[in-house]
Amino acid sequence: MAFPQHHLSSDSTETVRLGAGLVATIAAVVRGLFVGSAKNSFDAMNTGITEMGVRTILIARVLAHYGLQANEVRNVAVGLQC
Repeated sequence: MAFPQHHLSSDSTETVRLGAGLVATIAAVVRGLFVGSAKNSFDAMNTGITEMGVRTILIARVLAHYGLQANEVRNVAVGLQC
């Protein structure tokens, strides 16, 4: 299958090349946005897990100050073996 001569001119090939470059650039930008969104989601989950761990440790330390009376509550609330 042969293309018409006016489709093979330098102007036509340059237009197609620029169009392909534009599509590739837009695809790269969209891919970058997806990666950024995934990283933000990961960071939010990581922060939440870290905060839960810090709160668990804080509860364990506060309950440890109450002594033996709080050990049962501490074991249930924090899951620690005292």
